[in-house]
Amino acid sequence: MTLVVNLIDFSQRNSWLESQFPIYSQRGIGTALISISSKGPIHAQLQSDGFEKIKYVNHGILGFLKASFALISWARHEKVYVYAHGHIPSIYASALKIFTGTTFVICHHQQPEFFSNLATKGSFKPKLHMLLARI
Repeated sequence: MTLVVNLIDFSQRNSWLESQFPIYSQRGIGTALISISSKGPIHAQLQSDGFEKIKYVNHGILGFLKASFALISWARHEKVYVYAHGHIPSIYASALKIFTGTTFVICHHQQPEFFSNLATKGSFKPKLHMLLARI
């Protein structure tokens, strides 16, 4: 079975993200959530919906290790893909790939060519993001 792990860095509810879970389920794809945050409303809602694969970890090495162990555990039984939603989750996903061998997708929720267009204004941040995306 395939498992899509959504990696986020917030604990508030997110209607767009939550609307994706039934779509995966209807297609026979499992879903999980790892948040780089404290426990919050999104975790409570998913637990009440019957989700079992929910983790929340702190920033830093210990949180990274906890996320790594969760992915390794889940990957024993399923093919795992990590969807990284945002800046920090994308960096975590890049590093998690090295340690866990999981495949990841950066899901940034932005318009196409956003960083390329922003880079033309000379800002360092979009150039860094484009470099990380290429790596």
